[in-house]
Amino acid sequence: MFRPDAHGIAHSQLTAFGQWCEARTGQQLSDHAAMDRFSVEDFHSFWRLFLEWSDVPRDGAAEPVCVGDACETARFFPDLRLNYAECLLAGSPGQPVLTACHADGSRDRFTRGALRVAVDRLAKSLQRLGVRRGDHVVAIARNNAEAVIACLATAAIGGTFASCSPEMGVPAILARFAPLEAVVLFGCLRAERWDAGIPVAERVLETAAGLPSLAAIIALDDGSLDVDEGTAPLHRLADLLGDDDGGEIGPGWPRHPFNHLLFTIVLFGHHGPAKMHSARRRGHLTGASEGAPVAL
Repeated sequence: MFRPDAHGIAHSQLTAFGQWCEARTGQQLSDHAAMDRFSVEDFHSFWRLFLEWSDVPRDGAAEPVCVGDACETARFFPDLRLNYAECLLAGSPGQPVLTACHADGSRDRFTRGALRVAVDRLAKSLQRLGVRRGDHVVAIARNNAEAVIACLATAAIGGTFASCSPEMGVPAILARFAPLEAVVLFGCLRAERWDAGIPVAERVLETAAGLPSLAAIIALDDGSLDVDEGTAPLHRLADLLGDDDGGEIGPGWPRHPFNHLLFTIVLFGHHGPAKMHSARRRGHLTGASEGAPVAL
């Protein structure tokens, strides 16, 4: 397993944040275990300090940090508004932020500025296709940069994102997606040499047929899809990313309540139906209350 060396630890963001917290609390937070205890035993101070230190773009008040102490019902930052995509993509436009590594050894690299442009253009396209705040967008996607762009664009306009892998069977996909009444379906269509079973394009098409709420299908790659009459129209991600209306990038995205839904994750147990779990704007911490923040 990768283990950072002393230089890497000393120059990490976690070390910088720990030193910043030490200066403001007077506590000794010199290692990971001490920071972990601090984040649990005094989580109000921990997240208040993190919000101040990170200086993420936001509106509203940081207080109260959390309302309630019960794990199942506590709500973090009820008076705060932010945009998940804006928080991730704020900063130096020339800084590398995303690298997609492919099986053939090739790589796609994005700077923060390039990724922000792609997310902004797709977000505007999703709005034109009818996606509104609170709507679900779903994806049958491989682990690639296109899926990241789709996810961030959905978050930028206040949609809720759910995804599954392309090797899943259609009944399992529909069991997850049908209850969400999704407006848009993203899909990887191109066959890959390691694929098995029914071609992924056929799975996307059959899934779309089982989602009557769809307004559009968006192909994440250059694969083909024979769309039948009555099926939602097909669009290409590459075409949508090429659209440029000259509008504002990033700062024009709306800011949503901190506990606005970000992801829907479907879990299947051994003894019962699927359960829907909604992650809030900043995700979950294991064992933390619903809506607990996760550091960027």
